[in-house]
Amino acid sequence: IENEGTYLTEQPPAALWNRLIDLCAFTCQQYGIAASEIYGHLDFNATQCPGLLHDRLPELRSAVAGRL
Repeated sequence: IENEGTYLTEQPPAALWNRLIDLCAFTCQQYGIAASEIYGHLDFNATQCPGLLHDRLPELRSAVAGRL
């Protein structure tokens, strides 16, 4: 999933964050993926992506698990 923006110095807008939760929850439900299996690009490659979002992955996983 690509989030529009780099978010190297600022957090994403609330609307983007909320839609990210929605999309991740839908995708996890659709394909039987556990919320704990949500990772960022940085987990696999040396990259700046997803910026500050990477530190929020535990929060994202928790929010998605709550929706599931």
